[in-house]
Amino acid sequence: MEQGKKIKVLYFAGSGRSGSTILNIILGNHPQIFGGGELQNMREVYNDSKICSCQNVLVNCEFWSSVVNDWFSKVEEDSTLSGFKKWSAFEGVFSFRAWFKMYFGIGEKSTEFKKYQMSTSEFLRAVQEHSKKEVLVDISKNPLRAWALEKNPDIDLRMVHLVRDGRAVTWSLKRTAERQNRNRPTWRAAIFWALINRMTNLVRSKVEHKTLVRYEDFIENPRKILTQIGEMAEIDFSDIINKIENNADFSIEHVMAGNGIRKADTIKFETTKTDGWMQKLKPSSKNLFKVLSYSSLRKFNYS
Repeated sequence: MEQGKKIKVLYFAGSGRSGSTILNIILGNHPQIFGGGELQNMREVYNDSKICSCQNVLVNCEFWSSVVNDWFSKVEEDSTLSGFKKWSAFEGVFSFRAWFKMYFGIGEKSTEFKKYQMSTSEFLRAVQEHSKKEVLVDISKNPLRAWALEKNPDIDLRMVHLVRDGRAVTWSLKRTAERQNRNRPTWRAAIFWALINRMTNLVRSKVEHKTLVRYEDFIENPRKILTQIGEMAEIDFSDIINKIENNADFSIEHVMAGNGIRKADTIKFETTKTDGWMQKLKPSSKNLFKVLSYSSLRKFNYS
């Protein structure tokens, strides 16, 4: 990759369970794009218990181990873990201190902030160089990370605020919790969904290149939504649109975190119903969610 050129990052922000992994895979089939998954989560997944989508343990994956070794050789850290951990000081999505400092620009000229920016840039440049792709997709979804990337002079940020009906998100969270013999209260899911999307709205207002996408609209009309994203990101998605319309397979390479679908060999785009939660989510949960998140549901045109 050309040294000195800004790294273009197509960043998806918003709530989890909103379809970002599917979009990451589909966009990652563009010849200029690498979709690595939730890049912010390297601290949690770069160990000998997590699996890359290539089916290798992440630390033994040839691609990611090369990226991390390259990045580590260029930053002043005692270990890869401590290096990744330092990102959270500036990207802690539920840290009032981190938001306060980012909002008012406090400490942006400090040595620590500049080191953080350099560490992020070097990591993304290593991903870019080893993937041999010009554009990186990051589906970390954390809006504070998006704001930090916007302020990084090495990054050309293109932000997608991806939103899905919060009741569908709640049903997905509850279904996963049930499989794990846990409880996922509706009130907690509702507050989280509304809060994270309000945070993302704030960051979206601060970012130069951005667009708002509803997952339901993408499933219903992928051509329209991919054209919308492409115009914002200055990328031609015609080939991707053609693959969808021809029911072609989408390959999956080195997605390091995200939905379990990333572990498949290939996927096809499916125009599936997105309202299954209407029959499966209890009426009491629907009503409670609506009470707690009514204004946010209206804001995103969910009835």
